[in-house]
Amino acid sequence: MTKVFFRPGKFAEFDQIMKSDPDNLSQLISKVKRWLLHSRWRQAQWCALSVIKRKLLSLVLLKHIEFLHTLHERSVKIEQMIAWQENIKSSRCGGVEYSAFQPTI
Repeated sequence: MTKVFFRPGKFAEFDQIMKSDPDNLSQLISKVKRWLLHSRWRQAQWCALSVIKRKLLSLVLLKHIEFLHTLHERSVKIEQMIAWQENIKSSRCGGVEYSAFQPTI
């Protein structure tokens, strides 16, 4: 048999448990079961909360990525329009310059 070292207060508590009557032991077992139930319930709550947080974070990141993609598309369209406008400015069609024309975005 191996030796187990306890602090003095813990050993006294352990000794009391071992020598206690069955009623006291059943009461102690019910307290331990209650503690386990509460502990598992808190753990389930934290798990559910972390899933909700993760889902919300993924939705926020998805919206942010969509927003950045939209900004990129608009900047590409603006760059294309600027290039198109510069091409129109440089070319003349029938002696009329079309540089005043600006397309809408």
